[in-house]
Amino acid sequence: MAGYPISRRTFIGDLVSAATLFWAGGGITGCREDKYHQSPGVEEEPLARSKQRENIPEDVDLTRYIHSISSLEIPQKLPSLSSQLYQKALRGDDSFLIRDISFGNGLEIKTDIRLSDYLALRSQNHRVAFSPEYGRFLIPHSVINDLSCTMTESSSSPEQAAQQILDYVHGGIIYNVSIEKEKDYVRHPLETIVEGNGDCEDTTILGAALSRARKLDVILVHFGPPFGSSEGHIGYAVAGDFHGTYFMVEGKKYFYAETTATFSFHEPAKWKIGQFPRGYEHRVIDIYTLHDAVPSKIKEPKTKKHKSQRK
Repeated sequence: MAGYPISRRTFIGDLVSAATLFWAGGGITGCREDKYHQSPGVEEEPLARSKQRENIPEDVDLTRYIHSISSLEIPQKLPSLSSQLYQKALRGDDSFLIRDISFGNGLEIKTDIRLSDYLALRSQNHRVAFSPEYGRFLIPHSVINDLSCTMTESSSSPEQAAQQILDYVHGGIIYNVSIEKEKDYVRHPLETIVEGNGDCEDTTILGAALSRARKLDVILVHFGPPFGSSEGHIGYAVAGDFHGTYFMVEGKKYFYAETTATFSFHEPAKWKIGQFPRGYEHRVIDIYTLHDAVPSKIKEPKTKKHKSQRK
């Protein structure tokens, strides 16, 4: 990917959420990997080391470990919190950010991303105080749709397409656990592509968005912090004919997809869908199913004529 990753910046709107999180005693997902803790009687392995192990290929049902199942609605549009910034971009020449995208299978393309789209997303509040807020980061975008179609055009099955998407997240985005000083700053998929790096929240949201653009059925899997820590974790899971670790949700098997531990373009992670980091089943696991929000119907204003007809 061309260019250097852009460092994260927050906007004034973020400060309110950040203060709220501080008052509440911390965020929900830290995604740190430089240290790890052990739950009582349970050995937990850091992701970077765990990714080097080959999981047992037999199916493993972790449904009994689910703490809760909730539904997230994905809105279709998200108004900018900084209309002045967005309108300023639109009044300009509306330049494009050109990025070289590599899909790991030898396929490379250049994608044009409107600067105004990127700035509009950057102007949003990126703080997440509660897991249900992840839904607003999965709003459809034409660039995400096009990339998903391009990277999976050679796939012969939904399962192969799902793995190609996960491979892209590993090889196209640098996993970086130190990109934010504050916890729970989440980026939209387009931002992660432009900036070229992200932590577990960013890579998970990107993988889930690309999967949904391919019409794959995915859920978010949130892990509470281990004993003695405040750092949580998040991944996603895909419904399909896979093998490995899965959760049974709404009558379907969702196989886990881990997006972390890609620290370099030269050494991408090799997680396969169904592989699961050892020890994470002993954390508090919350599942979030994803559904598109139904567009609200615009009610026709009532006129005097309408009222007279009812009389």
